[in-house]
Amino acid sequence: MRIKQHFYRIHYYTIALILLVTSVTFYTSQKSQVRALGQYQNHELADYALTFYKKDSRGNNIGHGGDACARVGLGHMADGQCKTFVDCIVSAVSAKTQQTFPGYHSGFDTHGDEVHRNSAVRGDIIQVLPGAGSILHTAIINKVLGDGSFEVIDSNWDRNGLVQVHSWRPASDARFWRMGQVGLNGPVTGSLDNIRRAPGGIYASGWSIDQDIPSATYVHLYSGDGELRPTNPGKELYADQYRQDIGTIYPKYGPGHGYSGVVAARNAGHQRVCAYGINVSGTPGGNVQLGCKDINISPDPFGKLESVTRVSGGVQVRGWTIDPDTASSINVHIYGGSGAPDPTLNQGTTALANANRNDVAAHYPGYGAKHGFNVFFPISSKKQNFCVYAINNAVNTHNPQIGCKSV
Repeated sequence: MRIKQHFYRIHYYTIALILLVTSVTFYTSQKSQVRALGQYQNHELADYALTFYKKDSRGNNIGHGGDACARVGLGHMADGQCKTFVDCIVSAVSAKTQQTFPGYHSGFDTHGDEVHRNSAVRGDIIQVLPGAGSILHTAIINKVLGDGSFEVIDSNWDRNGLVQVHSWRPASDARFWRMGQVGLNGPVTGSLDNIRRAPGGIYASGWSIDQDIPSATYVHLYSGDGELRPTNPGKELYADQYRQDIGTIYPKYGPGHGYSGVVAARNAGHQRVCAYGINVSGTPGGNVQLGCKDINISPDPFGKLESVTRVSGGVQVRGWTIDPDTASSINVHIYGGSGAPDPTLNQGTTALANANRNDVAAHYPGYGAKHGFNVFFPISSKKQNFCVYAINNAVNTHNPQIGCKSV
């Protein structure tokens, strides 16, 4: 009898120990579980959210939070509320693999990881939940300002459905969610910020970072249709120019990641310029298209006849002109009479448009200031039509009329 009781006692403790180990193992596995985050860099949430922050010419906010939902095909959620704005940003950046709706915080909990506010980085989501009198709000971090404060991108902060960028120190009970990947390692990222016509082709500028290394990297530009083809003109640039805005957003990499330069145009007419961030050899990943922009290329000079004024013995003709293929000054031909460019019918004169025009230089960067003309044209005092023609830098090409005035 004593042996049997001893057996039961040992069996009981064995079962208890198994249950205890099982429960501890289960608890440990639950606590150490790390959810699979989105396959994108966390900062891309902030990058994309900023595209909906828009102002008019008077500086008024005009970007509506609902636009983010309409763009990603969630028009039924386009109410401009703070939570739905963030939902639609996450849906778009994750290619709809992370749907954080319906529900208030459950979607972030399902698809992301909760982080401590002291560990928050750009792209993390701040959410104030009900309780303790706090006002419900959801926002995306754009900058960590320190001392518990953040610059955030959100919608409906002023209860108007508009997207804003502002500082915010959320309540102590706010929760922070991370939806994407964070770390020094990552793919090439960047942007083609703008393009414009320039002497020798098309000027392009932007920034690029290979997130595997902090140093500057290369960018390749292609015009034509923007693809990597032998028939498309290309240009290699080193992205080492100072960009304080990029250094602020990506402090691990510093500000030396801007690029700018001119790529030749393949031909006249419509052109597409694309920029490619070049992955550093020996690091993970590949080259990444940073963006494309379209431009119409005309080889013809342009300008303006601003005034024709009667003076003693003739007229004073004033204006400016630029040949987009060169920064050099070009000639203008001025004709009176009917204004037609026919020296057998109408009296004419020629002048070099090389007077300083700082206003023109400011409006057309890269071309300099020597594109003005202020010409005395000796001609009879009878009323005539005066027309000015810009003479193309290339031979056997079009010399467009840039204006006519009758005096």
